[in-house]
Amino acid sequence: MTATVEALIRQNATDLLAYFLHRIDNAEDAADLLSETCAVVWQKCDRIPNDEVRARMWMFGVARITLLRHYRGRRQTDALSQRLRGAVRERVENERSLSDQAETHDFVREMVRSLPERQRELIILVYWDGLTAEEAAAHLKISSSTVRTHLQRARSRLGELLDGETDDSAAALFPVAIAG
Repeated sequence: MTATVEALIRQNATDLLAYFLHRIDNAEDAADLLSETCAVVWQKCDRIPNDEVRARMWMFGVARITLLRHYRGRRQTDALSQRLRGAVRERVENERSLSDQAETHDFVREMVRSLPERQRELIILVYWDGLTAEEAAAHLKISSSTVRTHLQRARSRLGELLDGETDDSAAALFPVAIAG
């Protein structure tokens, strides 16, 4: 059977490659699809018809299914790429907006920088990076109760430092910290 499969592949490989090249633009992708088709032919060699013409048509059927999977994968990849580009674009715009606010309110950044290292890191993780207290705990490999304690201390300290500030933008950056 091995010799039969090898012969069948040798006889039809050029035509199968042409089949793929007529349907996709990239020669490397066509070669990959031919390789995938040959792998399936080997895996399912017990299904190859005995008649030479039917065997050839069966191989083209395998090639068609391989091509359809390629198209589906490409569509999924393209859709994912579009979603990722949109998310990145949105994130960049949000970051620019936050960056613009942060530049306008350097005093808030300086106040956060004045916190002890762990409190500073937790404020950044929770308020700027958007992690929950539990996620921040897992990220820093500390307990949730330790995170809550340090966040409360940081909020209190920021509340003291920001006491007397009337700028509403600072409250937007650290709403809980300002509120106490």
